[in-house]
Amino acid sequence: MTALVQPTRSTALSGLCRVSSPQRTRFLSQVHGHRLQAAGHRQIQGFISARNGMAHYAAIRGHRDEPAGTLSAIDRLIKKNSARASSSRPPPMVSQVIVVAGVGNGSGTGAAVARLFAQEGYTVALVSRGEGALKALASSITGAGGKAEAFPISEYSGDVMTAAFAAIQARFPAPEYAITVAVFNAAQGVWKPFLQVTPNDIRESNKVNIEASFAFSRAAILAFQSNETLTSANGAKGTLIFTGATASLRGNVTTSVFASGKFALRSLSQSLAKEFGREDIHVAHAIIDGGIATGNTRGDRNTPPSGPVENPKPAALLSPESIATSYLYLVNQDRSSWTWELDLRPAHEKW
Repeated sequence: MTALVQPTRSTALSGLCRVSSPQRTRFLSQVHGHRLQAAGHRQIQGFISARNGMAHYAAIRGHRDEPAGTLSAIDRLIKKNSARASSSRPPPMVSQVIVVAGVGNGSGTGAAVARLFAQEGYTVALVSRGEGALKALASSITGAGGKAEAFPISEYSGDVMTAAFAAIQARFPAPEYAITVAVFNAAQGVWKPFLQVTPNDIRESNKVNIEASFAFSRAAILAFQSNETLTSANGAKGTLIFTGATASLRGNVTTSVFASGKFALRSLSQSLAKEFGREDIHVAHAIIDGGIATGNTRGDRNTPPSGPVENPKPAALLSPESIATSYLYLVNQDRSSWTWELDLRPAHEKW
């Protein structure tokens, strides 16, 4: 198909003034015909120039013999092709943001998720205690070509988590950015015989596993709901993932506090999945059933800063990078087949 050569602003008037009325009629017929099916911005500008030139030509020559409705036909074409060009334009580029709460010293699940999603093009917002480890992780991601920023917090509590989310949204504002993934990987563990458990143990566990998770979920879902105009390949406005544990499903002799918190987190995730799935918000819970190969030590998860560590027993310990791959799978799921809960364990784990 032959494309029309569009007149420039300076030649539109003079070119139209030199042609005869039958030639102008043929030109208008072409404008009205099939040659403009792929009209874009430059063609539309040509229509406007031609229309203005035609109007001026009629005015200075005093012609009364133009076909009825000629100029209005061009007006309609301009409007039609403007709408077509606008609808075919790609949406403005939006940088997707993932918020990861809980990264320890940078060698575990949260850090692996952050690194993987940065490689996938996400902007990463890191929320955790332990400012040194957090900033070291952000720096390592940036140094590898990704984009990450640290938002250190003093504790996991409802108010602090809400404030952290507000800071993230101020740093990465709409419409340039959109929070589309949130991962709650924080936990407060207490492993004691029941009669040794203190009221403070219970308060701290509830603050992290319940209060902070509720605040994190609320802020994430509100952010997802504001993504009304975004369209993703899988149809989701956002994905919220919770990291669970073996204790999410069963207690043990020293896990009365820890299991209570993890049971609560699992119940929260299931409730949110049922409530917000109808709004195209995906909520998932991952049971990590086994030990993880990290540089963390129980009770001191934030120092010293660390990166990925080699898994010394791939058949007996979960790799954080493998867990992260599963989280990416959850995010990319089509909404016709969403997973609420998956469980991950090494091949030789007893269960």
